[in-house]
Amino acid sequence: MSRLGACLAIAMLIGLNITASFSQETILNKKGTTPKPGVTAKGIAPRTPTRTQVVTVNWITWEEAMELSKKEKKKILVDVFTYWCGWCKKMDAETFTNPFLAKYLNENFYLVKFDAESKEPLEYKGKEFRYVRSTKSGHHELAEEFLRGHLSFPSMVFLDESMDMIQPIPGFRNAEELLMISSYFGSGKYKETPWSVFQKDFKMPEGFKR
Repeated sequence: MSRLGACLAIAMLIGLNITASFSQETILNKKGTTPKPGVTAKGIAPRTPTRTQVVTVNWITWEEAMELSKKEKKKILVDVFTYWCGWCKKMDAETFTNPFLAKYLNENFYLVKFDAESKEPLEYKGKEFRYVRSTKSGHHELAEEFLRGHLSFPSMVFLDESMDMIQPIPGFRNAEELLMISSYFGSGKYKETPWSVFQKDFKMPEGFKR
């Protein structure tokens, strides 16, 4: 092959690599799908995993949680969010990436990511819940049911092993706060111990870092 031909072949190869890279970046940066530490777009693995990504929250769908509950009873934590919610994104990036929190949540709950504006019908307690339109923006009836009519995002909804409501917790929570709250419900202490007492006596795991 001539020197000119070799140069043209190298240029074409570089061009193909740049195109492929640009295509992947375009997919990763679509609105509502930008991956955060420990959270990846479906089917796309993080290119440079870090230590905080070794233990990640195992998010599943509502339908998957229902199926798993038939085989093994477990409490359910539902993260009710919307794609336009800045505080929801902040929790994904800063709270759910904490390895201590992720480990505890994975071991004690089925963890559901639920878009409050999802248009897919869902069943809960033998009743079907649907997306409803309103003058400003629509919402899912199940989000309204879980949040008792107060649509605030993000909100963490805790359900017991029978899928009965324990309590919705509205607002942004850092890793320390959510670990304490989820421990209160996950351990069953909420049945016998006032929150004020539990909060006072609670000790963070050794080596815990925000």
